[in-house]
Amino acid sequence: MPQHAQQPEENTQNLEETLHKLTENTEAQNKKGLSNSFVRNIQTQEHALALCEKAMEALAHDYVAQLEAYITAHNPLAALKALEAAEQTWNKEARTIQELDGDGGEKTFLQEMRKQTYAVCERKLTEAQKQTSTAENLALQLGTLSVMDQILEKQGLPTSHPDRQDLATLAQNLK
Repeated sequence: MPQHAQQPEENTQNLEETLHKLTENTEAQNKKGLSNSFVRNIQTQEHALALCEKAMEALAHDYVAQLEAYITAHNPLAALKALEAAEQTWNKEARTIQELDGDGGEKTFLQEMRKQTYAVCERKLTEAQKQTSTAENLALQLGTLSVMDQILEKQGLPTSHPDRQDLATLAQNLK
């Protein structure tokens, strides 16, 4: 057999031997718990925890600060803008937490935050109702009622629920 024909055959055999050794090494690592899928899974869990922690921090700092700005604002438009910013933060960060919270452990925390938000909205709505009826003040009241209704909806209350009906009546009676 000519040497040219033997060389590709040797290369193929060497390649097969190398692949076999790599496979054996991978199988040995898998048996020791260091498989690629194991490492990827750990890294994914660590990444998810980091994202969840970041979202929790954003809620604890940004969201709370925006709600404080909403409740303390004397100008109805400033209050409405703060409420809108708070809701944008809430929607983004709560969605992240819900997507990454595999065991549902953060669900209670999120629900409690929303109950607090509802209470803040009730106080601001009561305050706004006592002020002069301007277009800006009406917009603030409608925005507040909308957020309150969204909170009740996310809690699973149907539109026929008395609390949601009360909010709808308040919105209809705004003048």
